[in-house]
Amino acid sequence: MSNIKELKGKRKILEMFPANFNPISSFNDYTESEYLEILEMVERNIPFKKDNANLSLCLFLYSGCLKFDRFTVPTPYVFNPENNKLYYRFLEALIKAEKGLSHNTLSFSLKKIKGQVYEKFDQVVLK
Repeated sequence: MSNIKELKGKRKILEMFPANFNPISSFNDYTESEYLEILEMVERNIPFKKDNANLSLCLFLYSGCLKFDRFTVPTPYVFNPENNKLYYRFLEALIKAEKGLSHNTLSFSLKKIKGQVYEKFDQVVLK
């Protein structure tokens, strides 16, 4: 990583998502814009080379998947369709960081399919 932005993004991930971070109870501690800003800083360098840094990266990406998943409680009252694209982006990055499919990514991949089905129904006009 030679880019200063990439280094800042990696440092933020290491500070915000330490090895003991619990994404399930804490994913809403950060805003959507914070998640996106950090992802944009590091996306080109996934996975990280060092195992401890990559673990923090995986926690960040897992947490990002939860943040943008339309089925994670609390579910949004009105769903923003753009969040599906962001969810897919975080999922693809998580698969890359975990170097393939895992239990985490398989679960999120199933939710991706479910989300695609919902997207189709969202476009149906009710009479």
